[in-house]
Amino acid sequence: ASQTVERRLERQLERADREVFAIVPSNAFPAVADALADARERGLTVYCLLAGESAESHVAEMDDPGRYAHVVRSWDGRPPLFVVRDALGGVLASHGMLTSRHGRGYALAFNQNEVASGFFGNYVSNVWPMGEQRFVAEPPTLPATFELFRSGVTAAALHTTAGHDVVADLDVVATTDETVRQFEGVPIREVRQNLVEPVNNAFPIENSLVVETDDGLVSVGGQACGLGPYYEEYAAREVTIRDA
Repeated sequence: ASQTVERRLERQLERADREVFAIVPSNAFPAVADALADARERGLTVYCLLAGESAESHVAEMDDPGRYAHVVRSWDGRPPLFVVRDALGGVLASHGMLTSRHGRGYALAFNQNEVASGFFGNYVSNVWPMGEQRFVAEPPTLPATFELFRSGVTAAALHTTAGHDVVADLDVVATTDETVRQFEGVPIREVRQNLVEPVNNAFPIENSLVVETDDGLVSVGGQACGLGPYYEEYAAREVTIRDA
């Protein structure tokens, strides 16, 4: 059973082309380490939380955490294993599924946007915040276009935390009446998210940019991450971040 789960994990990670979000028991990390490193090399945005009693020491012993993820956290809890790629598909399994001699436990593979979004929302709300950030990558080189909005938000967070002034190019749709607009070179005034420190989200799954337009400050959420934004004024599928 554990070998089947490993194969499903490998398959999902090989198919990833934008983002990987992983909650992995630290003693099972070797089963996904190479695939995470490969995803990182391919230019994907990777988030990883190692869980379990040895998680903190496991991260401390890594020569280069950035080889595997942009953000690495650790937590001594024992949540289920969870890996999702591109907000589209992934694997959910019991904490000891990959290391149990008898393969006891459960596992579920999924390939549906709404299902992935639901699982992600649960994990980013209830598990990810429990971890302590152990590593964060340097801000990406700009300009950069992110086809998954959440990755752009993370990039903006890294740059603004570093004290850089950045602007965004966005094709947006109003969440109220579906009016299409284009924002070009709008200053990013606030980044609302909880994936990298410092977090400043108002609710658990908030992931948005507050930009300054000719009409004042407006909030923009991601259109392609599941059920879509229901709090922000606008939605965008992708974003280009540039130096101001």
